[in-house]
Amino acid sequence: MSWMKESLTDQLTTQEIINNQTNSALYKNIAIPHEQQVYRYIMKNYELCVRPLKNISEKLIVKLYIRLQQISGLNERNQVLTTIMFLEQIWEDVYLKWNETEFGNVRTLRIPAKQIWTPDTYVFNNADHINSGFLEGIYVLVHSSGKVTWSIPVQLKTSCKVDITLFPFDYQNCEIQFGSWIYQSDWIEYQFESQSLHENLTTSYRMNHSDEEFDSDKVNNNNNNHGMVLSMKIT
Repeated sequence: MSWMKESLTDQLTTQEIINNQTNSALYKNIAIPHEQQVYRYIMKNYELCVRPLKNISEKLIVKLYIRLQQISGLNERNQVLTTIMFLEQIWEDVYLKWNETEFGNVRTLRIPAKQIWTPDTYVFNNADHINSGFLEGIYVLVHSSGKVTWSIPVQLKTSCKVDITLFPFDYQNCEIQFGSWIYQSDWIEYQFESQSLHENLTTSYRMNHSDEEFDSDKVNNNNNNHGMVLSMKIT
């Protein structure tokens, strides 16, 4: 009886080996999706703690596209302006490039923003005690050329010095100051795209709780020590 058990055990062991070999062969024959191949290719040995430049002495350009959706209010007592906008940041990452023809013509890939280098864009005149002031999104869109797009909807509460000396003929100049919290201006340069400040804005926005209007013709971009300033005139 013992020899029968040993023979049966040998048969089972042999069958297990055959099954394992078959499963391994099947696994090898399974095609990995092209998007997954791209992800593995660009993320291999990627360093998210350094600016994505071949020459570290160069300045990294971050373009800001802003589409103002609404001015929710201007609190004259607390001197706080509340705005709702869609903000898009675009930059080039030289380490996130691939040849489309080698990866099934995959042109773009969406990946978690925390897995790559992103600019630490901060609103310096932030007046929101809940929001930290950093502009952060969950996912980024990476193009085969290395272009990275980071799009987020935001509600901003920013400080605005209110002067009502000439009331009711007064107007208020409010600013939103964007820039990098850590990097110096010679490391990262912020640029507003001109069409984002004019074509995407209607002529005026009626505020919810007052008769004041926002004059979009007065929107402009100015360089300052922080990075960029979005100025607006409320009359």
